[in-house]
Amino acid sequence: MVNVEDLRNEAKRILKEEKVKYIIGYAKSQNGMMPTPAFIKELKDVDRLIWDPTCIHNLVKFIVDEKGRKHREKKPDERPVGVVVKGCDSRAIIVLLQEKFINREDVYILGVSCENGGVIDEKKLAKKLKGKKRRKVLKNT
Repeated sequence: MVNVEDLRNEAKRILKEEKVKYIIGYAKSQNGMMPTPAFIKELKDVDRLIWDPTCIHNLVKFIVDEKGRKHREKKPDERPVGVVVKGCDSRAIIVLLQEKFINREDVYILGVSCENGGVIDEKKLAKKLKGKKRRKVLKNT
């Protein structure tokens, strides 16, 4: 299982060394259930990053959005964007690279593992709850 402190430390390091413009990761949402994408630009915000079984969404989509933003800027920041990527989501980056939609230097990958934790399947969870509302997810530690 990924140690969230290791993830945060790496994020702090690459932001401090200005290796990336910003980092796309996961942060707690207001509803306490599913996380929200986090766009971390400053060191003080790195502690918002989380990693747990609720982190199911593929954040690579935001790399595609970044390319469009970069083309619209007169003087774009050429540094890569950091992105937290699960193994299954890394395939999306591979396709973007193979199709030459992005260059390898456009993205700084922060790889995380799903081992011993997996990810939550929202459809299966809804089926198990049988119409009941979910309130929050508790982590086994």
